[in-house]
Amino acid sequence: MKYEDMSIEALRNQLQQMWYQENIALKRYEWDAPIITSYRRNEAEILAALGKKIAQEKEETHE
Repeated sequence: MKYEDMSIEALRNQLQQMWYQENIALKRYEWDAPIITSYRRNEAEILAALGKKIAQEKEETHE
């Protein structure tokens, strides 16, 4: 499932899970390890999708 297709709540849950996994990885690896870079990329995609969803919701409620 693409992030754009997920609900706001699902995106928030995905982000929390990502942060949890990232914190575990940070205890094992260096900050610049490829796995950390991957987490950061996914985190950015989730945050972008979440921002779009919230903006859409605000537009719909103000119309």
